[in-house]
Amino acid sequence: MDRNGGILLKEFNVIIDNTIKLVGSNMVERIITDTGYFDSVEDISGQLNVENTMGFNVFSIVPMIHEEGDMKNQEDHIIPGNNEGMEDLLYRSVENYLEIALEEILEELKVQLAVQNVTSNYSIIDVEDGVNAILYLYFGDYYLH
Repeated sequence: MDRNGGILLKEFNVIIDNTIKLVGSNMVERIITDTGYFDSVEDISGQLNVENTMGFNVFSIVPMIHEEGDMKNQEDHIIPGNNEGMEDLLYRSVENYLEIALEEILEELKVQLAVQNVTSNYSIIDVEDGVNAILYLYFGDYYLH
């Protein structure tokens, strides 16, 4: 929050089709929320001191998405009672979930905001009670200094 009690958002100008457009983290937060992958999305962009970058703390109760048969094949290799194997499986499932979500989010940014040069990354915070992670979106060459 800023001194006036408002939420710290991040905004910067990007060049899209030879025109300058203001892109705000609130716009990106709406796109992330609308994809439906996460139960809650919190814009933390204003807390990041990284140029060209927006960040979002996300949480979802549904931690796993698998390709057909993926879970069964992985379960066959887990020794019953081996918690470490289950944690690895859960962690990989969360990574898969985040990668699928980010792919769709990047596509929506391209469609809705016409921004093409955006890359992403994530940091997993917790996998025990669902997906809890921070998504980072880097707006590359479009940033105007």
